[in-house]
Amino acid sequence: MNKTKKPTIKDVALKAGISPSTVSNYLNKTALVNVDTGKRIENAIKKLSYVPHGAAKSLRTGKSK
Repeated sequence: MNKTKKPTIKDVALKAGISPSTVSNYLNKTALVNVDTGKRIENAIKKLSYVPHGAAKSLRTGKSK
């Protein structure tokens, strides 16, 4: 990961050793994710200081808050 860029779901997935779609499913609660996998995702999020991009989610869902 480039240190000047904010981490992405792909970076979290790479750090956790899983696919980006699994990270997305976990964050959006769109599918069940194994407890151990969820812990790996949470650890990767903390280590990378990942913060979901609100505008990107709004574009994807067509909803804003």
